[in-house]
Amino acid sequence: MDQRHLRQFIAVAEEHCFSLAAQRLGVTQPALSRQIRKLEEELGVQLFYRTPRRVELTEAGQVFLDEVRQGLLQMDLAMRAARQAGNGEVGRLAIGFVGAATYSVLPPVLRAFLHRFPRVELDLDEMTTGHQLEGLREGRIQLGFLCPPVGCDDLAIEPVLAEAVAVALPRGHRLAGEPRVHLSDLAGEPLLIVRQHLEPALFESVMRLCAEAGVSLNLLQGPNPLHLHLSLVAAGVGFAIVPASVRNLRRPDLVYRPLHPQPARVVLAAAWRPDDSSPVLRSFLAVTRNVTNRASMPSLPLREERLTVEPVPSQV
Repeated sequence: MDQRHLRQFIAVAEEHCFSLAAQRLGVTQPALSRQIRKLEEELGVQLFYRTPRRVELTEAGQVFLDEVRQGLLQMDLAMRAARQAGNGEVGRLAIGFVGAATYSVLPPVLRAFLHRFPRVELDLDEMTTGHQLEGLREGRIQLGFLCPPVGCDDLAIEPVLAEAVAVALPRGHRLAGEPRVHLSDLAGEPLLIVRQHLEPALFESVMRLCAEAGVSLNLLQGPNPLHLHLSLVAAGVGFAIVPASVRNLRRPDLVYRPLHPQPARVVLAAAWRPDDSSPVLRSFLAVTRNVTNRASMPSLPLREERLTVEPVPSQV
């Protein structure tokens, strides 16, 4: 007994006529009659009362019809769900991201993905690059937005954004009114920076920047996440060097000024395990590439900051 035979039974039950049901199904009436007889023999019950002009369901036939309709509906739903899962349209994806991604790539990517795949459940967690690497390897997250280079060959890494940096200052700082800030103007002042083992690439970039400027700074390794880091800046504890997109975090007690001379751009990249065959992951990567206009990321130059990002409400 297969779906085709069950659908033949339903057609006869609905048409109350073998000839009309045969026309509907595109088969001959004798062949359809034989198939219904075989179905009755297999079940061991009579499904139809037959008259020269009409057929009617027996009590057993009516019960069977109700159950068959329900079963076929569930089968159709199961097949549809399987296809959707195979196409990455349903499922779950765990994503880690550095704080800076919240103000650049992440909002437009999430907006586009959820518009296209509203049934996918996203589990989002702000994490440092170091914690994301651990989470990817341990399977706690499937995709990370982090700061390369990360010095690992077991993960796939694709850049998604390259942007300038800015200096975050408390609004009452003596340089807050300047159009741009030179790092030498901040010599001796506390520089709030994330701990080296959590963001090694960012830490090394800032250290290289200080060395190139010939400036010695008082390093204060601050907390994570990023908005707490900036809260210390707003409180006057020190200043911070942040990706330019962080300017979308608008606070009345903070100002952002371009750094001069501008160093090499900081990079944000997507990372995942190359052996992860999740269709949802593939769908999310495709949307990310589309949003960032990178159909083939490894072969293209890094995209500069041109994303239109809505302002993010102040965070305390």
